[in-house]
Amino acid sequence: MLSVLWKLSATRKHNMITKEELLAFSDGLTNATHDCPFEEDFETTVLRHADTGKWFGILLYAPSSAVGQKQEDAVLCVNPKSKPEDSFVLREIFPCIYPAYHMNHYHWITVPLNADLPKEVLQFLASKVVGSVREIEGTLISLIAHATLINTTIDMDLAQTVTDKIVKVSSNEISVDTIQDTVCEYFNITRDALASKTRKREIVQARQIAMYMCRNFTKISLAAIGQQIGGKDHATVVHSCNIVQDLIATNKTFKQYVVDIENRLKF
Repeated sequence: MLSVLWKLSATRKHNMITKEELLAFSDGLTNATHDCPFEEDFETTVLRHADTGKWFGILLYAPSSAVGQKQEDAVLCVNPKSKPEDSFVLREIFPCIYPAYHMNHYHWITVPLNADLPKEVLQFLASKVVGSVREIEGTLISLIAHATLINTTIDMDLAQTVTDKIVKVSSNEISVDTIQDTVCEYFNITRDALASKTRKREIVQARQIAMYMCRNFTKISLAAIGQQIGGKDHATVVHSCNIVQDLIATNKTFKQYVVDIENRLKF
């Protein structure tokens, strides 16, 4: 959803995006629609995936203090849905992104529609990246994550490098085996250890991260993920993913493990 803002901003001469412009642009994307589901509140608008009805964003007014501004009037904002680890990366890189107003901080962020956005890179991404909301968002997140990994700012050279890599590898789906091998290599453990019943902390955390990556990078069911990683059940995979999300939010060292492994898988 954040990429919708950026693609729209890239085509305009001024930074202020109106509600009507955002809704029109969003509805023009593949598999996107919007509605106002709240009684007696016609200002708040939900953006949805047309096929599933699931939210990927919500337009609402937030107090100016919630988005670092000082005017008396409330500020029109969009709350895009985001993976927990991506939310932290986005907020660290872009000063115009804030913890979600009135929503879960793990899964949502807030962006005021009058925020300044980097034009040159946005124009490149708008012309280079096409596809559904999910595909556009994935490309943008990959760019941001790569900038974080190598400790640099996002510029045209980096945008070109990352999008070229994405185009080359997009047809190669990441497998559960690839994820397990990557996690094992990162933590210097064996596949047998990863699949074992040991309760050693380093092995358990590696197994939990592997399950979390499989959930995020593959299309197979949680039950199938558990079966391929030590013969675990669906509930174990759900528990593992929840633990990883919590640790990302509270443990900087653990969060770096996740970022490092994600980037090895993406690049």
